[in-house]
Order: sequence, then C-alpha cells, then structure tokens
Amino acid sequence: MTNSKEFLKSNLKKLFLELENIEVAYEFRSTSNTHIVEVKPTSIYTDCKKYINKEIELEEAFNENFPNEELLFITENSLTQIKFPEFVFKHRLKYDLSNFITPIILKNVQSKNAVTGQTSYALAA
Repeated sequence: MTNSKEFLKSNLKKLFLELENIEVAYEFRSTSNTHIVEVKPTSIYTDCKKYINKEIELEEAFNENFPNEELLFITENSLTQIKFPEFVFKHRLKYDLSNFITPIILKNVQSKNAVTGQTSYALAA
C-alpha cells in the first residue's frame, strides 16, 4: 500500500481529470495529522452529484486504508484555509485549435533573391 499522501494525490488527480472546471489543492498538517483538500468552485458541492459521490467514495477508502489519519474537504469560503499547498490541480481548459490556426502566407524573399542572385538588405536597417 502506498502512503497516505501518494494515495490522495493519485485519487485526487483521477477526480480532477474526471470532472471539468474544478480546482483541487492539497496540504498536510502534521500537527493535527490532517490532510486538507480544497475543492473549488463552491458550486461543485450543490451542482454536481457525481462529485459528491466521488468524494464520499474517496473518504471511505481513505478511512479504511489510513484509520489513524484525518481527511478534511474544504472549499474557498471555509474557515480552514490552505496556506502552503503541496500540490494543486488547476482548471483544464479545452481548446479548439481550428479556431486559433489562421493560414499565413509568407513570401520567401530569400528564394526569390536566390534566383536573381541579389541579396536583400531591406530589413537590415
């Protein structure tokens, strides 16, 4: 079995990759033996049953494997805040590259000058 930090990092990464538009941050506090997981935005707790079910599954698996450690899920408005995150998974943005690629026609000045045997110093100023 992996240690608790590796277990959480692996499972939180899976959770992050399964859901869109979320951010996950993690911090361990050795003084209280507590793993703190911040999930943003707050609306994920009210708008996404899939997230809630995944969080419950993760909590149960964590408690079963690491009964002497605490796991605390928070959100951006919680009294407990993450101060020094050990890792953060930020929003994934989907890009449609076809919207960004614009055909550009370049004039090859060098090849034209190679034919005439002249060197162009037009940009050398």
